[in-house]
Amino acid sequence: MHPLSTDLNIQDIIGRQLNQVGVGRWDAQFSFDCTRIIQSMGKVEITTGNKVIVVFNGEWLDISPIQDIVGLEVIAWSRLNDHSFSVTLDNNSVITFYTSDVPYEEIIIYPEEWVF
Repeated sequence: MHPLSTDLNIQDIIGRQLNQVGVGRWDAQFSFDCTRIIQSMGKVEITTGNKVIVVFNGEWLDISPIQDIVGLEVIAWSRLNDHSFSVTLDNNSVITFYTSDVPYEEIIIYPEEWVF
């Protein structure tokens, strides 16, 4: 929908567990200890080891890495640029969320309801 806000702050997920990944028909929801949810209708990729897998991009493409990340603790997050941010888990897997300049929302972060 539009670039990420420069004041985006999801620091509170550090130390939280990724305890659920919701598989919607047109979205993916990542729930961190039921305190924060990142919902994506855009591109989401998971990097494990040296392998980068696009799991979602408007539709589910490959859910195979999800079983390896659920239950892991968040050790870091980072705003990468105006259109992406990442969440690093304690096994060094990285979930990267992307937004683009399409006319609809691609990422919603709850509970503040950041919309991008």
